[in-house]
Amino acid sequence: MDPKARAIIDFVVADRDHGANQLAREMLGRLEEWVQENDSIFLTEMDEVAQALMTCRPSMAPIGNCAARWHHRLQSLSPAVDVKSAILQELHGVVEDLLSANQKIAQHCQAILPDNPCLLTHSYSSAVAAFMEYMVLEGRPFNVMLTTSYPGMEGLRLAEQLDKLEVETTIIPDTQIGILIDDCDLVVVGCDSLVPRQGFVNKCGTYLLALSAREKGKPFWVLADTFKHRDCKLKDIVLEEMDASDLHVPMGDHLQARNIYFERIPESLISGWIDENGVHQSR
Repeated sequence: MDPKARAIIDFVVADRDHGANQLAREMLGRLEEWVQENDSIFLTEMDEVAQALMTCRPSMAPIGNCAARWHHRLQSLSPAVDVKSAILQELHGVVEDLLSANQKIAQHCQAILPDNPCLLTHSYSSAVAAFMEYMVLEGRPFNVMLTTSYPGMEGLRLAEQLDKLEVETTIIPDTQIGILIDDCDLVVVGCDSLVPRQGFVNKCGTYLLALSAREKGKPFWVLADTFKHRDCKLKDIVLEEMDASDLHVPMGDHLQARNIYFERIPESLISGWIDENGVHQSR
């Protein structure tokens, strides 16, 4: 395999900084650069890269779904077409679909919001970030409470964006959700995979947040465009486990640590989900 293609796969596998859709866009951008730089395009190698990307992040549906769309396009190419141009056109199309989905979700979200809400969120989601930016542009007052999202601390990236948007934001440790959820009006989170009518997968800590929201009677909404939808059983989605060194635990002959990064949250704990097609209430 071309070293540059291998580097793209390795990057996607190792990344801990991006949300699922944001990582998918980064992946597509790097694929575009690779295709642009390749004078000789070999469909067999591109097919191999696409198949590797389809399975390399099992908890993050957009990675596999974007790669699968690209793979499908490769399979349908005619020998007579300009392969390079056709592949670049498809990559651009997928990126545009991802970006437009977030904007449509942001518009649909307006239907679930009370006036001047306090929104609680966890981890980092490009859909949640786009929704909050849309609120600012629309001039709708709101404030945010967000978790740091240990151990990756992804919540701090959203905090920086909200500060630039001049949104009043309170940052809390994940462990204080149960105490401070009383101060919010509703919970809005992104997700990494969603199985309609079963539940979703997201960064660990989301399940405890959903339980707290149910206990306190707070609405809990999931932003999940159709790139995140999976046609499988929720229990069959693989939960990725990361390097335990992120936890900074002490060393010892009788000590071990586990760092499972994602978890499943059943539909019974959520109010519903919002995708680019509209608002979907849980049963």
